[in-house]
Amino acid sequence: MNRISDNPSKVDGDDPFPTSMLPERLQTMVRDVARVFRVPDVMPAVIALTMVSAAIGKGLRIASGSGRKTMANLFSLVSADSGTGKTTVLRVLREPLDILQAHMKEFGHQKGLHRLGTQESQHRGEGSGGFEGSAGDIEVLPPRPRGSAKMPDPRLICSEITGPALARLLQHNQQVILNATAEAGVLLDEASKAASPLGQLLLKGFSGDPVEIDRITREPVVMEEPCISVCWLCQPHRLDKFLANERLLEDGLLPRFLVAHSNASMAAIDGDDSSIPVAVSDAYGALLEELFVLYGRNSNDEWVVQASAEAQAVMRDHHNQCVERWNADAGSLRSCIARWMEQTWKIALVLHAALHGADSHDKTLNGETARCAVTLQQWFARKQMVILGEKASKPATTRLEKLCRLLLENGGEITLRNLQNSHGFPEAEIRRLVESAPQKLILQKRQNPGGGRPSRVVGLSNPDSQPSA
Repeated sequence: MNRISDNPSKVDGDDPFPTSMLPERLQTMVRDVARVFRVPDVMPAVIALTMVSAAIGKGLRIASGSGRKTMANLFSLVSADSGTGKTTVLRVLREPLDILQAHMKEFGHQKGLHRLGTQESQHRGEGSGGFEGSAGDIEVLPPRPRGSAKMPDPRLICSEITGPALARLLQHNQQVILNATAEAGVLLDEASKAASPLGQLLLKGFSGDPVEIDRITREPVVMEEPCISVCWLCQPHRLDKFLANERLLEDGLLPRFLVAHSNASMAAIDGDDSSIPVAVSDAYGALLEELFVLYGRNSNDEWVVQASAEAQAVMRDHHNQCVERWNADAGSLRSCIARWMEQTWKIALVLHAALHGADSHDKTLNGETARCAVTLQQWFARKQMVILGEKASKPATTRLEKLCRLLLENGGEITLRNLQNSHGFPEAEIRRLVESAPQKLILQKRQNPGGGRPSRVVGLSNPDSQPSA
């Protein structure tokens, strides 16, 4: 088994995505999507993994030790330049979920059980997860009281959204949702703001922590266990800006993401106009449908996958490697390392479900699947360390020059709040830069013309001077 590199800069140049670790139905779909749309495997692979995690929802979990039961939901963030295919690739791979969502929208409020397939009649869950009847049985929901508000359409997927709107969607969709977009720049900016409602909700929705939001003008939002999957694609500079935010690293949002630069480029046309084989796309779509029908849309039921003794040994060895790596790193990257095992268990459950489909709850996680999950997580860990390591290794003068140029472009001064929320400069970093360059920067209080509390403002000591190149 490959160990996590202590020198990640040596593995980034020639480290292709390990597509062979994926189960056959995912592997074949990923390779064909990459071939047809001329993109690196990493882009369709990460999207496909996240789509499977979203189809599972929280109806299927994995026993991950010490009484924990980990959900399958993944947070993924992959970059690609504009015009290199990310919108098309996402559209193709999320299409099965879009079809399911359209079906739910058409029948969801008239028929409590949506006629999506026959898996329900073929399986009986253990414990609280048992089904009675068949997919042909229809449970008619009681009529809404006269004058009551219209129920929102059931949703599986949302795209551009605010934190409060996401909370409402979760409330009306069994506390489960997938946020997926090929242009995540606005969401990245929103999640990066200090005390962002979106960022706070994402933090809770990754591990299923309880949410209580009290609002003055609306009913409170109370959720016992929200489950959010995230599939964001963006341009490279957007990902770099997101990862440069030290506060997100410290708060724990950034470490929850599987991140990678896809390095996709505009590809030449070679005369091969073949499409994805129907059998391949059908098998992929059928996988997502059967997982959603049995697990995803029944979030109040719960099946738990057990790990075999061999799989437990694999995971234990990987955990100890993560501990060793954590002890060797005294810096801010510890917050990322601390999330590696949780991500590994999530990936393992996704691979297990992609391998066994609707039989997943009757199968134990085997050692081979556990090793594949470790290999995939280690690949993402290397990419994470490379990107964050590059950010950490940039000289402070580079950030100082960037801040000076930003101040110059905005009349010589910007409030500390604005620099944090809109430009990715955490307060701690700003104070360090001011202390290191008092001849260039000054931090002071400025009384607001309209009254109220004064604002803390960062300004140029000499606004007429240009920042050094």
